[in-house]
Amino acid sequence: MKRLNATSTRGPLTAFGRAIVYIGIGNRQKAFAWLEKTSEQHEWILIGLAVDTVFDSLRSDPRFQNLVHRFGL
Repeated sequence: MKRLNATSTRGPLTAFGRAIVYIGIGNRQKAFAWLEKTSEQHEWILIGLAVDTVFDSLRSDPRFQNLVHRFGL
């Protein structure tokens, strides 16, 4: 598998963008690492964490519940 490039065709790939890519390819470990990075950067985009269906595959993981709890969602 090719490495995930640091930029996309529209500019830098954000931590959240990387998390979404890793969710899409089923790499939960890296998805959570990038979601943590997103939370450290206080990204507003995580406001939909509790309801966005893109995260359905992560919901049963305690790390996901921890993120939701930390954001007060």
